[in-house]
Amino acid sequence: MAVNLNITFMKMLIHILLIALSFFSSAQENYVIKYKVSHLLDTNNEKSVHKYESFLAFNRGFSYYSSITQLKNDLNIPNNKIGLDDKNNYSFSYSDGGYRVIPFFETLKIIYTEAEKKYLEVFSLANQGFVIKDDEKINFSWKITKDTSTIMGYVCQKATGHYKGRKWIVWFSKDFDYSLGPWKFIGLPGLVLSAYDEKGQISFNCSEISKKQFPIEKLKTKALDFSLISRKKLYANYKAYASDPIAYVAASNGINLTNADLDAGALSSPIKRRPSELKVANNPFQLE
Repeated sequence: MAVNLNITFMKMLIHILLIALSFFSSAQENYVIKYKVSHLLDTNNEKSVHKYESFLAFNRGFSYYSSITQLKNDLNIPNNKIGLDDKNNYSFSYSDGGYRVIPFFETLKIIYTEAEKKYLEVFSLANQGFVIKDDEKINFSWKITKDTSTIMGYVCQKATGHYKGRKWIVWFSKDFDYSLGPWKFIGLPGLVLSAYDEKGQISFNCSEISKKQFPIEKLKTKALDFSLISRKKLYANYKAYASDPIAYVAASNGINLTNADLDAGALSSPIKRRPSELKVANNPFQLE
């Protein structure tokens, strides 16, 4: 029965993604919003603040949220740059280089389809894509206040909400007829341009707003390369990988190999244990 349920879920997943990607294959113009993200990875270490840039690309039917670095990794071409072409639309250029190692929580992608009213939460671990099986609807129980502020030239209104163990404060603009934002910030009558949790451990701040063609179709070959997994199991895998990345990758491929084997010369080019990026973070976006 469990196998049949997983097959059914994966069929639904593929159906959702094919519908979603068809929106971006059309000639319609898309919004691209960039955010500066700050995330305290370890609550026991105040210096463990990780900062990176993310983006939200969307149109009427579909939204795609990811870090810029994860987007570059997904394209599978090292050191690619995202810039503007001669028509002032987003394009990609490429050069030689290595695959970027980034903290686990920065690999997050959120894919949302309006038609299906569903979102996919995707993480990457050891160059594998995982979709978290979560049928629960996103609900922040938003409370909109009368407070206003101006962000990037747009008048924004304040709202507060609770989700998965955190209280969030967000600023959204009704100038955008979209109920979207970075991460999972949906359900408000406008676009979220700024968000932070009550403790100041995580924040998203808009740094750029543009309305351009975005070649999201370049991600099609990666979009269906996911494995279904529970959040608990994924986090367990993440901790195992952080503890011994070589052993984790080897075991995933049916090989019994550890860092000790590498030090003993098991491979002609020993792969060293990766540095600070692999420290286990104890402060995910969702605490419950």
